[in-house]
Amino acid sequence: MSKFEFSIPILIDNIKASQSAGVLIQIITYFRILLTRIKENKEIEAKYSGTGKFIPFNLETIVLDIKTLYLFAKIYIDYFIRYINQIFLSNYNLKSRSFKDHVKSLKTTPYTDSWFNLYKEFIFKYERKIKLRIKYVRDKMITHRGLNLNEHWGFNDQNKTIYIYFDKSIDPININIGLKNEIINLGKKYNIEIFHDRKAISDFVYLDLILSNLENLPSQIEKEDEEKIVKYRDKLGIIVNEENLFQLVYDFSEEISQILKKKYPKISTRHVSRF
Repeated sequence: MSKFEFSIPILIDNIKASQSAGVLIQIITYFRILLTRIKENKEIEAKYSGTGKFIPFNLETIVLDIKTLYLFAKIYIDYFIRYINQIFLSNYNLKSRSFKDHVKSLKTTPYTDSWFNLYKEFIFKYERKIKLRIKYVRDKMITHRGLNLNEHWGFNDQNKTIYIYFDKSIDPININIGLKNEIINLGKKYNIEIFHDRKAISDFVYLDLILSNLENLPSQIEKEDEEKIVKYRDKLGIIVNEENLFQLVYDFSEEISQILKKKYPKISTRHVSRF
């Protein structure tokens, strides 16, 4: 499936169909409207790039929609967890005010059946990704951004890809050597060693790549190392785009649907796709 179909899978229990399912579909629809608008505006940007023709506010509109997408991604994750908890996990007495609240509840729950352990492992696998790749970006880079946060954009008209650079460094080409070595060493601890071609990418891009690999590790990392990642992000910044965000949201939704289907085989998986 092409990621740009923007179709997100959710589970529907026909017996317990409720207003909450309709709200979830509505949130996904808003999410898909933003993705579609971003794609269309990137096509326009690629078409006129290099022609000398100026399209007022086109890049700014793309960036605005990507930032808004991060807000709705967090809304979706939190609501999806509440929906799952209400419809499928009511017997486990879990909290689900938010994804963070749900994770805390799972860490203290006494249930030990094999399926529930599988579900817990799944949520814990995504805990770091959602915290650092969605919530952190929304909170620190968009909603409560600092005064020392620089921002610029990069658009590749060949592959129609755009990145937002939230940069806290004074010089992105030559990052503080102490910070650079700390990030490199943390990457090596988890077998992340990336050759740095300084002619191709800056220190900022190189170090962001190492941290991104750490944030996306499938296995658990030590708590103090997760805290280090946040500290390094606070000093460095982060690079984001809508394609990676959508893939994370899609993968989370698809995997949780597969796990729940193992326990409730009669429920149906629906891909929310209205246009």
